[in-house]
Amino acid sequence: MKISFNKLNLALMITGLSLTVIGGMALAHSGAHPERFVSNTGIDKGSCNKKMTPCRTIGYAVQQSGKGDKVLVANGEYIAKEEDIFYFLSDMVIVKGGYNEQTKFKTQSLNGNRTTVTGIPAKYRENLKSKGFHLVRDKKGKKVNLSAETIAMLATYEKITSKKEGPINCVGGVADSYACNNIDLLSHMPLGEFSANPTSANDIWGFTDLDDNREYALIGLNNGTSIVDVTNPESPVEVGSIGGLSSIWRDIKAYQCKDEETGQHKAWAYVTTEANQGLQVIDLSDLPNSISLVNTVSEFNGAHNVYMSNIDYTTNSALDSMEAFIYVAGARKNSGAYRVFSLADPANPELITSPPVGTGYIHDATTLVITDDRTGQCANSHNPCELLIDYNESSVDIWDMTDKQNPFKISSTTYTNSSYTHSGWWSADKQYLFIHDEGDESDFGINTTVNIMDISDLANPVVLPPWRGPEGSIDHNGFTKGNRYYMSAYRSGLMVLDVTDPAAISLAGNFDTFPVPAANTAEFNGAWGAYPYLPSGNILISDFEIGLFVLKDNTNPTGYVAASNAASCPSTGGVNSAPTASFTDDCNDLACSFNGSASTDSDGSITSYAWDFGDTKSSTETSPSNTYAADGTYDVALTVTDNDGATNTSISSVTVSMSSGGVNSAPTASFTNNCTELVCSFNGSASSDSDGNIASYAWDFGDGSSSTETSPANTYAADGTYSVSLTVTDNEGATNVLSANVTVAKSTAGSGDTDDGSSSGSGSIAFLMLAFLSVIRLRKIDK
Repeated sequence: MKISFNKLNLALMITGLSLTVIGGMALAHSGAHPERFVSNTGIDKGSCNKKMTPCRTIGYAVQQSGKGDKVLVANGEYIAKEEDIFYFLSDMVIVKGGYNEQTKFKTQSLNGNRTTVTGIPAKYRENLKSKGFHLVRDKKGKKVNLSAETIAMLATYEKITSKKEGPINCVGGVADSYACNNIDLLSHMPLGEFSANPTSANDIWGFTDLDDNREYALIGLNNGTSIVDVTNPESPVEVGSIGGLSSIWRDIKAYQCKDEETGQHKAWAYVTTEANQGLQVIDLSDLPNSISLVNTVSEFNGAHNVYMSNIDYTTNSALDSMEAFIYVAGARKNSGAYRVFSLADPANPELITSPPVGTGYIHDATTLVITDDRTGQCANSHNPCELLIDYNESSVDIWDMTDKQNPFKISSTTYTNSSYTHSGWWSADKQYLFIHDEGDESDFGINTTVNIMDISDLANPVVLPPWRGPEGSIDHNGFTKGNRYYMSAYRSGLMVLDVTDPAAISLAGNFDTFPVPAANTAEFNGAWGAYPYLPSGNILISDFEIGLFVLKDNTNPTGYVAASNAASCPSTGGVNSAPTASFTDDCNDLACSFNGSASTDSDGSITSYAWDFGDTKSSTETSPSNTYAADGTYDVALTVTDNDGATNTSISSVTVSMSSGGVNSAPTASFTNNCTELVCSFNGSASSDSDGNIASYAWDFGDGSSSTETSPANTYAADGTYSVSLTVTDNEGATNVLSANVTVAKSTAGSGDTDDGSSSGSGSIAFLMLAFLSVIRLRKIDK
């Protein structure tokens, strides 16, 4: 049976994938990201989350989904139009083929459960293949006729995602492509400039090395964490990256202290993700030279957020006479309630507080220390009193966490139009909370809303009238710096609020990092995180699709004084250091061999190995092997234990697939070209091999010149049309050739196009989705 996606379904697909928030849509934050099921025998009804009653179209299933949900598609043949590529290629909702309705969508098998999509241009097929869809070669696809408005949007998106930008001053309300007020663009580093080749970014934090005062951005990516030197804000430079399991969620905080023996500072970054990875500990002490992953704490698997208490947010060091702690929010343990870790050994955080039974999920957290008369409301009148502000989806809870072994809940408060209590921060005088709800704009049809709570009485907080912005974007995360509040607001980018009087908040500045499309509506594209605490005063912004922004703040904040030095590092004399788990894998068909002998222990020896192969099987050997029962991707975990009982876990994914009768399949050659006058650049990286890898590239440029590079360039001597061929050879010697004509002319600037349907355009697919979203929205407005 074949399914043709009509125009209505196409609109729903695109709308759903850009995560237009419609009534009843799950935000999918509380650690449980639903799977939704599609079969060509199903019915588009309900929420698609029942395996026995799947939905019929992918578009309808995507419409029911929230950030991070998965849509699993059963075997069968599906006919799509060119526009339908968007929902396959977005990271916001993960669409995967290769499943079977009869086996209740249990296991993905790329060959056994063939899920075929026809009508997709060849240049997008590799993306579909990686998601479990079978590729069918079509004849030359039909071109999409775009409106002038959409063409202009595509041009803007190409410009802002293709190379670094800045500096650009905000003049007359714009900085080139970006709407702005009182904020200048110092630099923009798009995703393509990061070494890990990410498809999306997520949260961000900042770090200043007190040994040399260099400033850094710590930015989460879908496939890891990158450290970028922004000391020269107009020319950011990536220092290094640490890989991680794929997830659109990652959160980062940092801690810095002074080693009194050496007089130098030490620093670490702590990273959580909702993937099955635990807490990564990254050593920043050797910046600007290098970074390294020194530990992965496996006390929990995935978690939504990490927070650092009792620190100065500019230096990331402990406050005077206070001890810093790590709070983990939304871990897949104890229903996602908060977990507190000691930093007595910063490289090896240790759990010291599990929440009381029934505490419930915490999505995000802030802490503050009070010493005024409100300490009388803390347990045993603690003074100073460490308060935890718990944003737990439905209310704002205030806890006294001074005694980590005996947490005490002081109050629980909600507010009008509560939909999803997400996060927030406290005012400079610690008398108010600014609260973000991630669902109120869409559920109640209101503009960007910041809820305000007077906490002068901790036991009985008073909700004040909220601040409302000029448009409908969703507010996400915010931070107070003196009398300014710096807020990432998805499609509106950065918003800076004047909070001198919390009862009369005003908009002091803004910078829209997401200009395409321009509509600032209640959707999840755009600015994810903000960090305003660098000593330079510059602001760091992470945009989900567009990358890293370094901005100059001209709103003149007052009332903020950062610490100028760091507290001493905790003494770790006699403290056992945890081992480091490390392993390699080698897979052939369904059989994999593993080797954990590279695992190390700096102050002892490794006494045991514990493997989890991700398919319910395990081993305690140093170098075991495992044969999987079915094609698929499996998370393999190795936990090593040292002679003092300390443990460490390393997790990595392996993908296995049974070859077709052991016969090698030839690779597929594919390339793009871009010509300006007589100079052409070529890119053959889209070439692929279904059962191996590409071992070599051989180019013939049609003018007697050749190359063996993956992405070469060639300068032609004269105007004309040349036949360019690329021959690729795989690791078993099979070859494939692709030829296409390019036309060059010295008198005109342009690019030659291949016309065989196999070459692809550059840039992210996301901009196409956004362009058609705008067209659909304009049509609705016209009605």
